[in-house]
Amino acid sequence: MIEQEPEFSEEERGQIAFCARSFAELGADSITALTGMKIRFCMYCLKVIDSVPNDSARLDLTTALLHEAQVINEVLRQAKAITQLTGTDELSQLDRYAQEAGLGSIFDENSPIGAQAKKYLQG
Repeated sequence: MIEQEPEFSEEERGQIAFCARSFAELGADSITALTGMKIRFCMYCLKVIDSVPNDSARLDLTTALLHEAQVINEVLRQAKAITQLTGTDELSQLDRYAQEAGLGSIFDENSPIGAQAKKYLQG
């Protein structure tokens, strides 16, 4: 089975972009909170779907709730991309702290901290 990319209306795409920018500006904690909310939303959806007795209604509800979960996923994906591009993600912040401490960049394998990271990642 091939997974299809979700389709969003023009209005939804604008709203997703707005929410993604907002979450990115609020920072990593807000993105983590949204991730937790998405998990709770999906768990709640499973309970609701299971309680619908009619198969046709269950399918319609499942389709609608899946779309809403896809909207949340897209907001998360874009928010994470924005933080990476702006250098405000946690890894970029860690890299700045390492450089300020005189350890060099974690992205430079010739720096003290970069060499340690490479050694650790290689086993």
